[in-house]
Amino acid sequence: MKYTIFISVWLLLFGGCQKCKEVKPDPCLGVKKANFKIYETVKDSLFETDKALTYNYVVFQADEDYESYSWTIGNDPRIRTTKKVRLFFEEPTILLTIRLVAKRKPRPDCIPNDTGIDTVEKTFQVVKYNDALILGKYQGFSKEGTPLVGNPLDTFTVDIYNLDKNKPNGGRFVADNFKKGSYVRDVEGKPVAVNDIGYRAMLDEEGNFFIDNKWQQWRNGWYVVNKTNDSLSIMGTYYIDEPKNSIKIEFKGKKLN
Repeated sequence: MKYTIFISVWLLLFGGCQKCKEVKPDPCLGVKKANFKIYETVKDSLFETDKALTYNYVVFQADEDYESYSWTIGNDPRIRTTKKVRLFFEEPTILLTIRLVAKRKPRPDCIPNDTGIDTVEKTFQVVKYNDALILGKYQGFSKEGTPLVGNPLDTFTVDIYNLDKNKPNGGRFVADNFKKGSYVRDVEGKPVAVNDIGYRAMLDEEGNFFIDNKWQQWRNGWYVVNKTNDSLSIMGTYYIDEPKNSIKIEFKGKKLN
């Protein structure tokens, strides 16, 4: 009986895959034509976008390491030949065509008629502050604490607006009610703008807000519009009385206008 059990186990372990075929790795896995992404820099972070605000750095970056790169930015006759191109725009632009010609190892075994030379084009534009995607009102709810806890039925509206909307080159963005019932004000009751702004994201590194007749501190508050351009996420930390009493907060909401 013991020998029968042993033989049965041996057959299951070692004899069951005699007819199994060896799975060979796909030689074409990961093989694809060249591509690139466009990012706007807000503080030290990059956000993929097709538009950016004036006075911000923009990064055009190839997805992978290729043998060579040839960038054309709009009507600029200069050719740039690095994997990443970083430019600073002081003025709004028309709709620009960004073209990358990249050379890589040809793989005709994976891509029919592949020459290894790819041309990719995308459109991009620099816009004025009042045209920033992030401006507007967002209806949603927040979560607080560790772990984050919130009530999806307890909704409220976050309002992000430009204090200088009537100035030709003005760009001071304010976010009111990022925490329900809160207003970002200075000691004189005047609205306070966030530190760093972009087309679809902004950062409030440090500031104060007023709620329930008390001043509270707000740190590293990121406001980011999602890739489908219809929702806003807010992530940051606020402090009650002292820094040791820190509370994480997260808001998610849909754009109303």
